[in-house]
Amino acid sequence: MTESANPAPRRFWLGGKRKREQDIFFEQALDPALWQPGDAEHWDACWYTGMPPKEVFRQTGPGRTVNHIPGNNCLTVKSRLYQTVHALQRRLVASRPAGHPDLARADFVPQVFSMPGDYHALQAHAAAHPDKRWLLKPKNAARGKDISLVSDVAEVPTGERWMVQEYLSRPHLMNQRKYVLRLYVLITSVEPLRVYLYEQGFAKLASMPYSLEDADNPYVHLTNPDVNALNEAADDPVVFVDLQRYRHWLREQGHDDEALFDRLRDIVALTTIAARENLRAQLQHHGADQAGCYELIGMDCLVDDRIRPWLLECNLSPSLGVCAAPEDGGDIEAAIKRRLVTDVVTMTGLNDPKPTAEGAGDDPVGQWRAAAEREARHAGGFQRILPAADAAHYLSCFPLPRFADVALADGLSTQPVARPTLQRWQVAEVISGDELLLYGEARQALYATNPTAALIWLHATMGKRPDEIVAALHQTLQGADPNTLQQQVWEALADWAEAGLLVQCPDGAPCETPADGVASASGAAAPRTADAPHAMALRLGQQALHLRTWSEPAARRLFPLLAPLAVPEPGAEALEVDIARSRRGYTVLIAGEVDAEHLRLAELGPWLVRTLLRRTPDVGEIAITGALVPAGPSHPGAALLVCRGDTTGDDALALALARENGQTASGGAAIALEGSGRARSLGLPLRQPRSSTPAPTPRPGEKPDGPDATAHLWWFGQRGHLVPATGTPARDAVEVAAILIAAPDDASGDQGIARQLGLREALGHLLPETARHDGTGLDGRTLSQFADWVAGRPVYAVGHRDDLYLALRAANDVLREINPEGRKEKVAN
Repeated sequence: MTESANPAPRRFWLGGKRKREQDIFFEQALDPALWQPGDAEHWDACWYTGMPPKEVFRQTGPGRTVNHIPGNNCLTVKSRLYQTVHALQRRLVASRPAGHPDLARADFVPQVFSMPGDYHALQAHAAAHPDKRWLLKPKNAARGKDISLVSDVAEVPTGERWMVQEYLSRPHLMNQRKYVLRLYVLITSVEPLRVYLYEQGFAKLASMPYSLEDADNPYVHLTNPDVNALNEAADDPVVFVDLQRYRHWLREQGHDDEALFDRLRDIVALTTIAARENLRAQLQHHGADQAGCYELIGMDCLVDDRIRPWLLECNLSPSLGVCAAPEDGGDIEAAIKRRLVTDVVTMTGLNDPKPTAEGAGDDPVGQWRAAAEREARHAGGFQRILPAADAAHYLSCFPLPRFADVALADGLSTQPVARPTLQRWQVAEVISGDELLLYGEARQALYATNPTAALIWLHATMGKRPDEIVAALHQTLQGADPNTLQQQVWEALADWAEAGLLVQCPDGAPCETPADGVASASGAAAPRTADAPHAMALRLGQQALHLRTWSEPAARRLFPLLAPLAVPEPGAEALEVDIARSRRGYTVLIAGEVDAEHLRLAELGPWLVRTLLRRTPDVGEIAITGALVPAGPSHPGAALLVCRGDTTGDDALALALARENGQTASGGAAIALEGSGRARSLGLPLRQPRSSTPAPTPRPGEKPDGPDATAHLWWFGQRGHLVPATGTPARDAVEVAAILIAAPDDASGDQGIARQLGLREALGHLLPETARHDGTGLDGRTLSQFADWVAGRPVYAVGHRDDLYLALRAANDVLREINPEGRKEKVAN
């Protein structure tokens, strides 16, 4: 049977929030013999303005393409673009000596301050540099919307929506007007990274002569055509000059246009290199096949009066409409954009009768090379930026190139490219028995290694290059497939470099950053981890703990809360509690085992209080939440146990009662059910809602600029705060004279009146807040003991839904009714 000469047409889907102008050139570029219109359910090529739904990426693959790459917001969101390039700059500073030319190469973005976190840094920087001017921009907007020149940085808003960017106040001018260059960049592959720059583009002009004296006039300072089209006073509000004419004009002005465009090509390369690892991670996260994803970006660069280019922004789904009037460059603009989209369609193989699968088959290296060579043959007006002819010039700027990048560079070069050496960077090694843990300081995250990964790390930090590590492992691991080892070595090293644990050293030169030390879990000397973590020794009854964190924000939140429990030294038997940052919040390890993951900073305190409570009771004891409040001088050795009405309750009544009577309040209690029946204070933090009386002032010795103990949210970030216990836990156990249950929603009694509870109702409130010595809930035997204990003292519900003052009055009534000689009343069943 012969193959059909007329295969079934493929379908294209035009999606997103767009005007017809965004689609027309794409639709016209498709071969009508191969394509017909489709929809969101039936498509082989998706051309989407903006970002498509996530499920679209899961449907990509060879022969099924979408014109976006997940994770592109690291370029197209203004604040993220600065972070992306800044990470590249930090890495180069760490690995290059002062004065190295790569440091100047990477200095191509104006400084950015992201609100609200950088607000004070902006104020300090602006005060130190009063000559600088600033632009206020939304972090995620386009077409010049809501951009303004700032006259006084003291007036900038602090909302999450905003960023402030240094204004380049000495731009090169064309016809006395400011201009910005629009470049078109096409990313056809993420791994290996293949990037192209279009030969044509535009200089976009402002519609009024440039002057710093006219700071409030957007037509002077902004070049966005959507803004300038509104300038009714201009004869030619929107002017586009194509890059061919622009370069000719530059030469007429006596400038070296080739030097400028060499620098622009370098900016394109470095920017996409800086973004690659994020794009790669998001491709994996979205389940997308990179063979079906590509990205056309509109990159805007300003040229200053020294003919030095600066990257301002990268635009998602750049406008393909014709903005300028025919006499102001509109005819040329239309022709360039039509040809641009046609070349994108050709480059991505959409009009190929038989789409091929890149990287498929037994020879992925051959497939990568074939794809690059095919793109070169169909490049049209695109010029390849990456991989570059001078591979070393760019491979050394990656955190570490992936194996695919190096293999493709080898295949396109006359000789193999040099392999990099690496050194430690922002890492501490923790050896626990036979296991190597790597602590990444940049993300404050722990990374475990298996035996093979540990060998890779050892060889890499001894200065061996990746191919040398592969050879060494092949000798050590008899029978291992060398191709598999090669992939494992490059992947492990690149992942560590991306996380900031390793850094490339160009030409094998030593890095300026010193190597980090090794910490031993057995307590051996540790050059870095001895002084790096924030550490605190704690004691809760018989339980000693050693709390450590490598996160200063975590330490500032947690340590003041636990100050009443602090002791000078943890002791040899202390339980180790380690808090480290991970990609999705915080990971907590107890005695070397992961106890909790993905905690947000605001969740650390509540989690730690619950964990400590359940680990505190000794055999024969149970732990219970709530607060012990001394009954006062007339009742020595006695206390009220003020409990919460449910797991979402607070300790506002306990704090107010203690403050009213000049007593302390301490969170948590351990009750000796076997024996004395007395309770000892645990000294844990207490919950205080926002609406109640402010928490006690910081204790003596706390720094004036230290953490605000009341700023720790304890219930889904909404209900209130954590505050430290108001006194050091008493050494001696006390008699619980009565139990108060603060029940804000208790509607069965009058406000301000303590309602005595029966045993069943009392246990209903108390049981969810208890734990045995092994951290579990009560078993049958323990429940029976606890019920007897509760029945031996009066239990009151105190409602304070509307007025804490009324609840406080009721609690004081209970204090006055306590018989210091003993309690013989039993709660009715």
